[in-house]
Amino acid sequence: MRLLHSITGVVVSVPVLLVVLAINGGYVYRTRCPHIQGSTETSWSYRIYEILPYIGYSRTGCQVHTATRVALDWVGLWKLPSAQPVAAGATSTGHQGEYTGDQIASMNAHCVHAGKTSSFCACATAELTRAFTPSELARISSVTRFDQLPGNLATRAHDETTAIDQDCH
Repeated sequence: MRLLHSITGVVVSVPVLLVVLAINGGYVYRTRCPHIQGSTETSWSYRIYEILPYIGYSRTGCQVHTATRVALDWVGLWKLPSAQPVAAGATSTGHQGEYTGDQIASMNAHCVHAGKTSSFCACATAELTRAFTPSELARISSVTRFDQLPGNLATRAHDETTAIDQDCH
């Protein structure tokens, strides 16, 4: 009789555990972003405050997958496309084509005048022009805190600032 209860407990608890892990996996995201220098930034975020799991998080120019999707790739059930890092000097996807040469030069000059190195400024400018449209970047530049921006833009601005701080030296 005890053996029957043990087997029943396992049979019931395994599916319950799998459901809990699957729901939780929809709140955990892995983000891989190519950077202009050829490196790739990988970060994990837990977005528990999202209303529904699996819906809505993205980052311009980056591959974003839920933990469940990454796990399915790991066990070989649903392969992820390979992430090809951007080679140094290669054209990066994003919004860079939307900026004029004068806008980019002005961003670099403003950054250098703020006391940053020219290599940091070139990297930061490349990252910002990849990630944001000119109108989004103007909106970000007009505020002093991320919480003054709409939700998705605030999150993207925070994530990109973090990436710049980590990647641009």
